[in-house]
Amino acid sequence: MNSCVKGKRGEREAAAMVRRLFGTEAKRAQQHAGAAGDADLSPDSLPGFHLEVKYYGKIAAFAQLVGLTKLLAIAPAIRGIRALSFLEQATADATDGVTPIVLLRQNGTKRFAVMIWSEDFAALCVRADHADKQSVSTT
Repeated sequence: MNSCVKGKRGEREAAAMVRRLFGTEAKRAQQHAGAAGDADLSPDSLPGFHLEVKYYGKIAAFAQLVGLTKLLAIAPAIRGIRALSFLEQATADATDGVTPIVLLRQNGTKRFAVMIWSEDFAALCVRADHADKQSVSTT
């Protein structure tokens, strides 16, 4: 399967996952009509977040995520794939005040992993804790 078809399929599957988990009308962004730097999922999919979607080959994902540099050294075709470059791309493309997120899925798996910068994760946790305390105080 060519990478364009695989990318579109991954974006559709990610949109379905966002709809299921968050109850939003998540959908693929219209990259063909948008600017280079648009998110893979439309801004309305999860307001406040710039959502990039990446599918990863099994060997590359495993090697990158567990740090097996020897495996990458013997597999030149996957050597150039850097997982953090996906998050760096999302960060560069995100507008001010929008949190960059990468939805990462390894070929052959059913679930997406989420990549987020540690500072953004901490801010989300603080907001969630604050919202939880607000809901407790109003009940």
